[in-house]
Amino acid sequence: MARKADKLENQEVAPQVAEQSNYVAWEQKSNVERMQSYNNYAKSILLHSVKEKKQVWNKELNAKEVDNSIPYNASTGHTFSGVDSLLLRTQAELKGYKEPQFITMQQGNFMGGKLKKALDENGNPALTRNGKEAYEQGIKIAYLEKYEYVPKLDSKGKEMTRVVKDKEGNPKLDKEGKEITEVVKEKRFLAEPKLETITLYHPSQFEGLDATKLKERNLEPLQEFRNKQKENNYDLRPKNLDNLGLDKETTNHLKNFLTSEMKGIDYTPIKSQSLNQIQSQVREQNKQEMGRGL
Repeated sequence: MARKADKLENQEVAPQVAEQSNYVAWEQKSNVERMQSYNNYAKSILLHSVKEKKQVWNKELNAKEVDNSIPYNASTGHTFSGVDSLLLRTQAELKGYKEPQFITMQQGNFMGGKLKKALDENGNPALTRNGKEAYEQGIKIAYLEKYEYVPKLDSKGKEMTRVVKDKEGNPKLDKEGKEITEVVKEKRFLAEPKLETITLYHPSQFEGLDATKLKERNLEPLQEFRNKQKENNYDLRPKNLDNLGLDKETTNHLKNFLTSEMKGIDYTPIKSQSLNQIQSQVREQNKQEMGRGL
């Protein structure tokens, strides 16, 4: 889970670098600044799909096809919606994934998987800027973190620990035969929720993953939501799409696409015309009216 920005190795030059590049670490950003950063990230992914001519909103889909292509967490079955859905749909389209399944690093590890190492265009191991072996890259989605887990303290203010046990309830031992312990943590709600990001991966990006543990898409919660919305005419289009900084036409495409997804109806792309086409039609219409003496 990549939730923190990379830190500079040389802390002594960090202030100078930050001043020169206006770099602000993720931890130091306010929620507003974090959202601006994430919006830019989301915008870049959507624009990349436009460049590659793989926009998910350019395809005509019936209601069943809309439902069958909704991204979901393959560990829980929960579906994604809004901007998250758009980004994950786009990722699946760009990467050619047959199923829009996504899981976190931790979920993949629990299924026995290990993230694959990345390969370059020639099939050789890809390297990071630091010359280290690179791993498969995932895609980030944003969420509001309302609580955190902190060490639980005893009456004397010391961190509490407990013995780690296996599935049978037996203490786990280290190489020296000593019991393994861990710090006991408790949930603490934050005074102000923080915007965070979490990285999701496609199951195919893991090696050794037990595919039998993958769950199917669960549409029941979404269907219940749809049934409730039939009683009103609320605009279900996400307002935050306007904050991505995309052109008006693309934004309208995205809003209409997500409306189809939320309502479970057929989706048909907007048939737009260029300004030149419209002007040409107007000129032709004027000629016809002049010919008829209008």
